[in-house]
Amino acid sequence: MNELSNYQEHIDKAIDWAWATLPGLVVSVLSAILILVVGLYVIRFLNKMLSKFFQKKDYDLALETFLQSFISIALKIVLFVLIITQLGVQSS
Repeated sequence: MNELSNYQEHIDKAIDWAWATLPGLVVSVLSAILILVVGLYVIRFLNKMLSKFFQKKDYDLALETFLQSFISIALKIVLFVLIITQLGVQSS
């Protein structure tokens, strides 16, 4: 009988911890999703602007492709760091 009450005590502590932690976790995940959606939209917008800029100027096609890919990847890395920081992962 003592073991059963001991298990119940551990379960109660786990439930209390979950209810205390869950709201903060939900807010972090939702804000990370928002950052992801907005960030991908901004990256797509910047790529289109860069593409229009390159169309107006007469640059080498290989240079255009390289710069667009490089900038897109660099921005996605920054976005990834922002998201994991929002989720609470230490980035240093």
